[in-house]
Amino acid sequence: MEPAVLPWLFHFRGPVAPPEEIVIVIVNEGTFKELGLSSLEPLPRSAHARLLDVLARYGAKKVFLDIVFKEEGRDPVQDREFAEALKKLPVSIAAYQKYYTQTGLDGAAHISYEMYYPQKMFAQSAEHVLLANVILDNDVVRRFKTGVGTLNDCTPMAEFIYSGRCEGQVVPGVRDFINYYGPPGSIPTVSYADLLHDRFPDQFQRLRGKMVFVGLHQETAVGVAWKDAFATSYGVSSRFGVEIHATAAGNILRRDWIRRASFGVEMIALNVAAFVVTFMLLQLAPLKALAFACSCAGFWAVAAYVCFLNNFFLPGFVLMFILLPFVLLVAVSVYYWILRRSFGRVESALGVKIQERR
Repeated sequence: MEPAVLPWLFHFRGPVAPPEEIVIVIVNEGTFKELGLSSLEPLPRSAHARLLDVLARYGAKKVFLDIVFKEEGRDPVQDREFAEALKKLPVSIAAYQKYYTQTGLDGAAHISYEMYYPQKMFAQSAEHVLLANVILDNDVVRRFKTGVGTLNDCTPMAEFIYSGRCEGQVVPGVRDFINYYGPPGSIPTVSYADLLHDRFPDQFQRLRGKMVFVGLHQETAVGVAWKDAFATSYGVSSRFGVEIHATAAGNILRRDWIRRASFGVEMIALNVAAFVVTFMLLQLAPLKALAFACSCAGFWAVAAYVCFLNNFFLPGFVLMFILLPFVLLVAVSVYYWILRRSFGRVESALGVKIQERR
């Protein structure tokens, strides 16, 4: 439940400037329309080859194609053309894990997965083949992809940034959070169709030395695009996978992802804090206990926000807004129970009835 506070932290912080080194090339409805294709069909390999030619001409530093080239193309000539284009600049292409949930003979659910790799011709021509999956926590993308399919738990975008050499580099851990720079569309974009037709050469000079991410960005979210839109920690609008990957890469470039302590450290800190707070509440009178509880919650909220601005996640939401009110209720109940017993003893000793003030 702790990460549930992230949307509020992002909301209060607001948008920040994204890294200048990253640009997204979007494949939208206009791209398919101009090429005379349905959005349910893949773009021809010849189009991707032409795009890479243009990006190489404008001096792009490296490219990530957030597209899985699993099947053979309709035209072997186009496939060979695309494979040659992949060699013109450092290009990484996507692989994908598809998960299945099956019920075994024991009645338990078992999760298995199948890897979708690009065609061998393309994998050999590209600089790297990177896993394009995202991690979903309760259907929300908060963390970096690690685990199955990654190299030594190095997130794929770190492999992209460091050209596959993550050893000795500071990279996000399995518990760290993606630092979104703003709502969907915060990272600068360029139209795939405009690049393909070389329409605005002056504008595209800004691609020189940039890391370029190419992927689906269809606003209507139909067809194949529907599967590549995800809820994130920032706002309520869905965000396309290519922008999530670009954001993760930007975090690694700037080293400004949201760090989180290890599970053990968090548990020790939270348990110590819970013990101290519980002990203090049980010692105080109700009004003082209420004031102490409000002070604790307020102090945590300010500290959590300051830590967030410095790219660190401070847990305590459950402690302050679920456990603390419960302990306060128990403390007040115990206080009045002890008070009633004390009244009872005094009445028994004096043989009189003590009138309670209303």
